[in-house]
Amino acid sequence: MNGVKEKAFYSKIKNFASTDAFCFIVPFAVLFVWLGALVLGDKIEKSSGYYLLYYLYTFDKGFITRGGITGEVISWFFDEVTPELTARISAFLSAFLAFAASLCIGLALKKAKNNPETKSFVLFFIIILCVLPFSFRTFFVDQKFDKLLWALALLCVVFCKHRASIIFVPAVCVLATLINSVFLFTSMFLVSLVLLQKFYDSGYSKLNLAVCAAAYSGMIATALIALSLQKNIQFDSAAEMVDYFFSRYTGELLPADRQKIISTCVNDYFEPFKTYFIKAVKVYGFERGNWKPSLLHIVFIGLPCFACFTVLWAKAIKSAKNKFQKFIFSLCMAFPLIVIPLTVFTWEASRYCANAALVQLCLLVFYLVNSNSAVVGALKDISAKARQNYMVSACAAVYFAIFLYGV
Repeated sequence: MNGVKEKAFYSKIKNFASTDAFCFIVPFAVLFVWLGALVLGDKIEKSSGYYLLYYLYTFDKGFITRGGITGEVISWFFDEVTPELTARISAFLSAFLAFAASLCIGLALKKAKNNPETKSFVLFFIIILCVLPFSFRTFFVDQKFDKLLWALALLCVVFCKHRASIIFVPAVCVLATLINSVFLFTSMFLVSLVLLQKFYDSGYSKLNLAVCAAAYSGMIATALIALSLQKNIQFDSAAEMVDYFFSRYTGELLPADRQKIISTCVNDYFEPFKTYFIKAVKVYGFERGNWKPSLLHIVFIGLPCFACFTVLWAKAIKSAKNKFQKFIFSLCMAFPLIVIPLTVFTWEASRYCANAALVQLCLLVFYLVNSNSAVVGALKDISAKARQNYMVSACAAVYFAIFLYGV
């Protein structure tokens, strides 16, 4: 009798596991339990240094880019900013990312679960996305606002699913650009390429064309206007600017940290671009030795990683019949090149390589979920060759594990 009950119980579980609801419950449960454990364990970083400015910037003295929007909104509710407040806001942004990511993962699993050709691939790459050291493991605890930009980007991908919601994508893209123009060099590529693919898949729909034009032009115009306005702030010096905004901060700002923020974080508001660029290359890159870790990261992680994606996109380009589809795949293959000039300017190769890798993986899941024949065929071909050369594949997996996780 107990055996019959157990069989019925497992049958119910199996039936529930095949439902659409299960596809959403699992990612929501995993990501929010994970985040909850980090919050309870006090693992969320309190902001410090440059990233404190995102909580302190307001529009009192003119339009401030890079966090002005977020700092202004925070000022509506809080007169002072404490270290604990920055941790709470960071946890809230992590929860927003967990929500947007769970929604995307749920939609992907729901659409792929009845497709035996792509289901295992989709599940595999979603797991990879979740366990990578530079995805949730970093975003959930990190003080950077990149997680907010990624949450907005993933929300845009969800909006792209329906004609009624896709019209909101340009506005969200403009908002993300206002929060930080670094959006244009990171998760923006995911949104832009998904929009372009939706335009093609819709048979060159006028609505999708208008959305593409509005999103692309809106982001570019916003970045250019913000860049021109940032020189009009009402401060005579970087020191005055830093002291003004940090007057709302209740935590300790050491003299050395203050000087560092003045000399490296806000000086571009007062210097010509040419001067600032030369300083970035000369001082930050060579005098401080940042070129060494950046070069090592690009050579040993970036290039091998993107070489693998280049093979995939090259196969997809070869398989695609339509010229416009080939063009989109070419953009998918080429966009990681932006990492090179960004590294020379910021010397944050790990940050931009990580974002480019996340975009590539998200695009791959998007194409698999939508059963793009060229991408599915290319991936099946690569998978077959990987199984045939299992020793080479195992060595490649170990190589990436060693460098990514620092084993």
